[in-house]
Amino acid sequence: MSSYQQLYVLSFVTFLIMICFSCGKLEEEYKRNAMLAEIALSEDRRLIDPTNATDWALSPDSVVRERLAYTIGIVGDTAYLHHLNTLLEDSCRSVVLQAIFTVGQLGDSSLTMRIINHSRSEDSEIKRYAITALSKIGTQSAVQRLIDVLRDERENDQIRAHTAQAMCRLKDKNSLKLLINLARIENNQVRQGIYYSLFRRAVPEMQRVFRIGLRDTLEQIQIYSVIGSGRVCDSSAVERQGPALTERIAPLLKKRNWRLKYHSLNTIGRLKLKTLIKAVTNLLAEEEHIYIRQAAIRTLGKLESTGVTSRLTRFLNDKNPNMRGEALVALAKIKGKQLLEEIEPFAASDNHLLRIAAANAYAVIGNEDVVEKLELMFADIVPVVRAEVIEKLFALGIDSLMHKHVELGLTDEDMVPFTLACEKAGKEKMEWVLPIICERFNHSTGESGFEIKITILDALAEYGDSLTVTNQIADMIKSALTDQYFPVRKRAAQVAAALDLPSEFNRKYYHSEISAKNFSSIYERYDTNPKAIIKTAKGKIEIELFYNAAPKTVNNFITLAKNGFYDQGVWHRVIPDFVIQDGCPRGDGWGSPGYEIRCEYNDLPYIKGSVGMATSGKDTGGSQYFICQSAQSHLDGRYTLFGQVIEGINTVTLMEIGDSIYSIVIVESEEN
Repeated sequence: MSSYQQLYVLSFVTFLIMICFSCGKLEEEYKRNAMLAEIALSEDRRLIDPTNATDWALSPDSVVRERLAYTIGIVGDTAYLHHLNTLLEDSCRSVVLQAIFTVGQLGDSSLTMRIINHSRSEDSEIKRYAITALSKIGTQSAVQRLIDVLRDERENDQIRAHTAQAMCRLKDKNSLKLLINLARIENNQVRQGIYYSLFRRAVPEMQRVFRIGLRDTLEQIQIYSVIGSGRVCDSSAVERQGPALTERIAPLLKKRNWRLKYHSLNTIGRLKLKTLIKAVTNLLAEEEHIYIRQAAIRTLGKLESTGVTSRLTRFLNDKNPNMRGEALVALAKIKGKQLLEEIEPFAASDNHLLRIAAANAYAVIGNEDVVEKLELMFADIVPVVRAEVIEKLFALGIDSLMHKHVELGLTDEDMVPFTLACEKAGKEKMEWVLPIICERFNHSTGESGFEIKITILDALAEYGDSLTVTNQIADMIKSALTDQYFPVRKRAAQVAAALDLPSEFNRKYYHSEISAKNFSSIYERYDTNPKAIIKTAKGKIEIELFYNAAPKTVNNFITLAKNGFYDQGVWHRVIPDFVIQDGCPRGDGWGSPGYEIRCEYNDLPYIKGSVGMATSGKDTGGSQYFICQSAQSHLDGRYTLFGQVIEGINTVTLMEIGDSIYSIVIVESEEN
């Protein structure tokens, strides 16, 4: 055979080998995707098949094993702890990290020693994950390990700081005592972590520690301390410590940090430190941050000083409706019934935010003189105003009128007044409402009706075993057990069990559209993270969407945005130095897209600018999302984090309730 022929044969053989290798690789890729699709289906249904779980745990593919560890945690089924036990010792680091995170999410104590062993790892990330998990487990041995880490001066500063912060989840006395004793540690990073836990666990024993923290060199520790002081000091403590607190808080009002001033104002109002009235009044100046001016007005109202009424009265004509509303409520606290005539123009305003302020002002006055005025306001055409009114009527607590006010809410066509009335009826065990809510249940259909059904079932749960089970109620629960929506079926089963009724229901899992055919279009849709550009009345906010961390949540958000769901919306919830929230089609926080999506809890930390999915419990998300104005680590692992602000964070800290969102534009690639 000539050299040419030999070369030809060699090339041909090489070609065949490459084809075989490619085919083998394609087959391997196909098997992996098929298995991942099965896992994704289990995750979405919230139901794991034991046989499949064993196959996944033994898979040679680390991606499959890692996804199993995640799915066990998100489903929340402790029946698969034996698989986690194996995965905690996996040869792949990412699998181990996910398994540790899952053990923490489950909070199960049976694997505590395994997690303690990982907390001794030389790998700092594995150690950090283990420390977080131990803080969620919270057993005596877990707590002791955390105490040992924080005490160890040879330990890495970042690990000690993380441990101190993780201790915010604990409830024992020993760890609390250690945190208090170490509060004056010189290391800034560790001390900040300690103060974070102290303010989250605030108890009266911390009064002295917080007084010291008010003069700390770190402004973040001053923030924790001023919040903590407001939480732990009662009236007797203020009598004893008033001058000292005033002396230490007063300088904070002169800082440039708006967050520090904001929390200082809240604490001044809460503790009624009246000697600081003048300093608070100075913060009404126009050059101050909008949150500070609003907080100053609110605080002056709480201090109830008649000497500031003229200053506050000027704000009743402010161009900003939120400022006007704050001033009205503050003046109601100071002037009481003398303000009634000034409230009436607000109650008749074209701006629903001002009408809500009027309802709040009437409620502050809080006597029988305002009942009729609130009842008249219940005729408002805007549901959110009626909801505010009915809530205030309930808060007045006038027993002789409770029946009338509950009936007002139950007969309202809108979901929110009806929901509030249902909740009140359940708490007060009002059996006369049962025929009304059963009738409402039977006429609630489709996507718009499932929220009403959930409301009614939740209200029934409030009655407990005091509920008289009529045929009408039994039939309603029986119908709910076969409802097309899993959340309705699930709640119906819980109510049925509490009432000793038959509680079997069809498909004890969520319906899912995930399959091997559409898996790639859901979980492998993007090579690079898409972006969302939120165009608002106060500027642009650009968000990177974390597709790999929460693919279903991101896909849902993108679909809604492309369909114009978010266009012409408003920020309906704004809590300074916490979050701003959007995505309610009603504009009051009660709305949804007409369905619920499953949570995708992950290990990403909530830092300044993080974007999370708002829920009212696990797997109740839909369209509402929030953006953090500062780090909020207590949200970690509790809400689906699916994005991060990469431009416009200053705009985020300027938003007020009612500010407009013009549109959300999705950018799926740099070319677009």
